[in-house]
Amino acid sequence: MFLLFFYILSPIPYCISRRVVDDTDSASNACKELAIFLTTGIVVSAFGLPIIFARADVIAWGACALVLTGNIVIFATILGFFLVFGSNDDFSWQQCDAFGILRNPDISHQLSFNHIWRKTQRNRLSANYQHANETQIIVDRDEDYGQIQYLTAKCIRLSQEKVLQRELLVSGERQQALQAEMEGLSVRVCQKEQLYVELSIKYEQLLERFQKQQEQADLLQQRLICVTEERWRDASLLCLQLEQVSCDLQQLQGSETQLMGLVDELHQEAQLRAQQAEVLETQLREETQKIQDLEMQLNSKSLELMELQVSHEALRQDLCDQRSAHQRTVEELRRDNSESLGKLRETAEQFEWLCEQQRRWDVGVMSDLQAEVDRWKRLYEDLLKLTAQQGQWAADGHLKPP
Repeated sequence: MFLLFFYILSPIPYCISRRVVDDTDSASNACKELAIFLTTGIVVSAFGLPIIFARADVIAWGACALVLTGNIVIFATILGFFLVFGSNDDFSWQQCDAFGILRNPDISHQLSFNHIWRKTQRNRLSANYQHANETQIIVDRDEDYGQIQYLTAKCIRLSQEKVLQRELLVSGERQQALQAEMEGLSVRVCQKEQLYVELSIKYEQLLERFQKQQEQADLLQQRLICVTEERWRDASLLCLQLEQVSCDLQQLQGSETQLMGLVDELHQEAQLRAQQAEVLETQLREETQKIQDLEMQLNSKSLELMELQVSHEALRQDLCDQRSAHQRTVEELRRDNSESLGKLRETAEQFEWLCEQQRRWDVGVMSDLQAEVDRWKRLYEDLLKLTAQQGQWAADGHLKPP
C-alpha cells in the first residue's frame, strides 16, 4: 500500500516541474525543489524499502527481487508515458497570460504596449522551438516505446520463469514429504500387523486360562455338592437318633414316675441338641448360600467371557484406532482374572477349613450322643433290676423297697 501510494503520487512532481520551468520567482524555485525532493523520495522508497525489509527478514529475497523488477517496469512505463505525452503542450502559462491580457481591457490599458510585444515575441520563439523539436521527440518516443515494450515483455517472462522454478521446487518438496509419509505409513502398518498377531496369541492364552479356571470351578462345584449331600445324610441320621432317644424317653416316662426329673433333664438336653441341629441347619444354609454365590461368580465370569469375545471382535475391526484402549482392557482382564483366582482359592480354603471343623464337631457330637445312649442304657438296666426287686419284695410281703 505504501508503494502504491507513491506510484499514484509519482506524476505530481513531474507536472509541477513542467509548469514552473519558465518562472523565475521564489515560489517557482520552491516548487522545483519540492518536485525534485518528492521524485527522489519516491525512487529511494520504491527501491530501498524492499531491500531493507529483505535484510530484516520481513520478506524473502525472492519477493524482494519481484518487487524491484515490478518497480523498474512501473517507473519505465511512467517515464515513457511522460516522454511521449508530456512534451505536446500546445500552450503554456505564458500563452495563457498573454491571451488573458488581450482579452482583459482593464489590464491592457494599464500595461504598456512594449511589454505586450515582448511577451508575444517570446511566445512565438517558444512555439517555433517546440515545433522544430516535435519530429525528434516523436522519433525518440517511438524508440522509447519499443524499448519499454521489450523490457516489459522480458520482465514478465522472467517473473513467469521464477514462478515456474518456485512451483518446481515446491512440487519436489511435496513429493519428498509424500514419500516420507508413505514410508512412515508402511512402517506403522507393519507394526500394527505385529501387534495384531501378538494380541491374537494373548487372546488364545486367555481363553485357555479361562477354560482351565472353568474346569476347576466345575470340580469345586461337584465337591461342594458331595459335601452338602454328606451333611444332609449326617443331619438325617442325627434326627433319626434323636427320634429314637425321644421314643425311649417317652417309654421310660410311661413306665416309671420316679424318673420324671431325669426325663426333664433329657428334654432339656434334647432341646439343646435341637438347637445344635438348628445351628447345623443354619450352617448348611450358609454353605448353600456360599455355593450360590460361587455359582453367581461363575455366571459373572461367563458374562465377562462373552464381553471379552465382543470386545475382541470390536478390537479386530478398530485395531488401527484403539490400540491403547485394547491394552488397557487386556490389563484389566488380567487383574480381574488374578483377583478372581485369588478369591476362589481363598473361598476353597475357607470351605475346606469349615468342612474339617464340621467333621470334628460331628465326631464330638456323635461321641457325646453315644455316651448318653450308653448311660441311658445303664439306667434302664438299673431300673429293670429295681422293678424286679420290687416284685420280689411284694411277693415276700415283709420286705419293702427303700
